[in-house]
Amino acid sequence: MARLSHNRVHQNKQRNLNIYEKLIAKGQQLSPRDMFHYGDELVENGFYEKAIEQYLRFLDEEWPGLEDRIAVCGKLAQCYRELGNLEKELQYLFKAFEYDLPNAESCCRIGNHFFLKERWNVAIFWFSLALQLEQPKESWGLIRMEFHTWLPHIQLAICYGKLGMLEQAYQHNEIAFSYLPNDPAILNNKQILEKHIYNQEQGEQV
Repeated sequence: MARLSHNRVHQNKQRNLNIYEKLIAKGQQLSPRDMFHYGDELVENGFYEKAIEQYLRFLDEEWPGLEDRIAVCGKLAQCYRELGNLEKELQYLFKAFEYDLPNAESCCRIGNHFFLKERWNVAIFWFSLALQLEQPKESWGLIRMEFHTWLPHIQLAICYGKLGMLEQAYQHNEIAFSYLPNDPAILNNKQILEKHIYNQEQGEQV
């Protein structure tokens, strides 16, 4: 079977983008669904500001359903993050809550926003909330299982570790380890935490 080269992948991404841009150049109005996909192609090619324009136009349409609107809020947040505008990223993560209850992915992304600011207690709240939410049984979109399983546990392990709450950090790292037993970062955290907990216990016994 022929191998797909990097150049060929790049050409396909560019080709898809060119199709939409030729339609626009001819004066054709894009449907809401095409706006959605055109925005995706712009993101794939690194044109985040132009993608934002398409996604905002999509949200202004009456047609999109709730799941599409939630997905586009996530895409807008991603674009702003790529552009380094973390406040706008947070704005659109919260905007998704206008359309439905929080989902695990949004909670993890909000948690990560506060994680990067080293606001550990706030990050813990959002990662913990992600773990409390049920996995959707039916969805038209792609369900990212990492936001329901190992990812919030890894982040919680780090947050609790930063706060010196080693037992809680170890518990969450162990759960993450149960999902990814060969992950080097989790294994490294496990060894470090076990060493610190042992030293702490020895100190208490003196």
